Amino acid sequence: MLNNINTPPPSESEISNLGPGCYVKIVDGDRTYWTEIIKLEENRITAVVHNELSETPKCQSCVSSHAAVVYGKQNIVELGCDNYCWC
Repeated sequence: MLNNINTPPPSESEISNLGPGCYVKIVDGDRTYWTEIIKLEENRITAVVHNELSETPKCQSCVSSHAAVVYGKQNIVELGCDNYCWC
């Protein structure tokens, strides 16, 4: 499952409102995990991994917690609004 069953995928307008400090869950292969956005450039997002927010090992990144990762907006499957940040 890529995102919470009760959570619809984020809309294009919700994704366009993201900025540094926002938390998003991303999909990376067969894993999903939470990240905190630190930089946005067009479709390229640089973020910090937060494995401590994951419920299970499958919901953790293969990289260390607090390491930087880069991904595209298409990898976002859930927003942290009202859970880990307040947009």
